[in-house]
Amino acid sequence: MTLNEIIKTFMQMVDKFYVRKKDAGNLGKHYSVIIDFSKSDPGGMISYADDVDRAPMSLDWFDILGLKLCVLKDGKVLYYLNPDNVTKQINGAAADITTLGNDVMLEVPRMGTNCMWLDGNRLKITITTAPNRSGYDYRAFSLHKYNDCDKIYIGRYHAFLSGDKIYSSSGKTPTVSQSLTQHRTYATNRGTGYTDIGICDNILLQCIYLLITKNFNSQATIGQGISTGNTHNTGEANTFGWLNNHSTNKNSTTTAICCLGIENWWGNIWVWEDGIIKTPVSGNISQQTITMAQYADQYNSNGSGYENIGTFPYTLVDTVNNVQYGYQGRVAGVPKFIFLPNSSTVSASGRSESTYMCDKHLIDLSPVTISHFGGSWLDGSNDGAFSRWLYRAPSTAYDNVGSRLVYKHVEGGA
Repeated sequence: MTLNEIIKTFMQMVDKFYVRKKDAGNLGKHYSVIIDFSKSDPGGMISYADDVDRAPMSLDWFDILGLKLCVLKDGKVLYYLNPDNVTKQINGAAADITTLGNDVMLEVPRMGTNCMWLDGNRLKITITTAPNRSGYDYRAFSLHKYNDCDKIYIGRYHAFLSGDKIYSSSGKTPTVSQSLTQHRTYATNRGTGYTDIGICDNILLQCIYLLITKNFNSQATIGQGISTGNTHNTGEANTFGWLNNHSTNKNSTTTAICCLGIENWWGNIWVWEDGIIKTPVSGNISQQTITMAQYADQYNSNGSGYENIGTFPYTLVDTVNNVQYGYQGRVAGVPKFIFLPNSSTVSASGRSESTYMCDKHLIDLSPVTISHFGGSWLDGSNDGAFSRWLYRAPSTAYDNVGSRLVYKHVEGGA
């Protein structure tokens, strides 16, 4: 290493120290929803708290939270996009969103999430814009180590495989019939910072979704999504806006949706979620241990080095297939996995596609399993923003399961 390189490295370390010191005193804003699980109305069970000063579905939320759509190339933003028509740059010029390597992504600045039970029925979920607040979870902003990223970029489109790499590109056929393990490799082949989407990324998006919409019924609030028929190519929702607000066919089960700027966040195909392993307790499948990665570089297919989130009770609904399944009425509500289903999920009476959390879950209680999210063209009303199945092994592949590309930008990086 030359003297200039040593000096440059030293100055970067000094800069990061002072940024962290400044961040520690930055309390940020706190936007909260309170969910009352004693109620069954998917909108009426949610109320706002703390710094919330906008109505549900207000497009102001995207500016408040700093969310932007962009074209990302080799980890750098080429330009930002018009959310109402992503074929255009924000300045009106044409955008190249079809060339492989010009990835269309949702830019999310660092924010933390937390939850706490206020009593036996009310769960408070909070998003903070503070970059380093104690008690909040920042795993979505973690690449080489915990909370080392100032921004993340989440693929707008379902991933498309070309050669040995995946992309987020318009006008492509989503890649399916590949395992989670394969998709992880295809993502990391793009270079440092690139990974497949993790469960921590989708949990963050779920928190943002609830804050903005104030309603668990995503299919009624945003749109049904592609829940019958077959797989559609990417780009169908290019002019649908942040919240599907420009779609003229929201009730169609064969039309794409756009939510939070992400096309087909539910429906079309399931998406593997990396960074989680569920393992049954030996001799007692009604007890399941959840382990999760603390940063993206840690992703693997056996849970090696993962953090133990806890052991949770489950109810054996299907004794033949050893599964718990059904519409969700409640969550475990633990800070590092806010929307974890457990035995309480199936305890509420009157659960359906239009009550409580509205979406189905399925937990295979016998083997070691990973997670996939959102539902597909095969799953009808099972699809939605809270549909998560811990049901497959890391090596399995299916014709309705794919992935999304993610890029995590390390704080102080180029």
